[in-house]
Amino acid sequence: MSALKISQREARRLRKRVQQLEREQVERTRRWSKEYPGGVHIKTWTPSEVDVEACRVASALGHALVLRYDNGKLYLYAVEAK
Repeated sequence: MSALKISQREARRLRKRVQQLEREQVERTRRWSKEYPGGVHIKTWTPSEVDVEACRVASALGHALVLRYDNGKLYLYAVEAK
């Protein structure tokens, strides 16, 4: 399969679009990592090293972290940010 040639104008347009999408992703990740949209901060605690690493990896992969309480336990979910 041969490469499809595009004009310099099209290449610049696509480069700008990629940069825009990357900025949006950074902003989305920043917003999700600081607070849940529409949510309110209610508590801060120091989790174990294993918990911290799980959260760090999920955040690095661009996931939002959601905490849910059920039957006396806290469940932490990594949700794909859209």
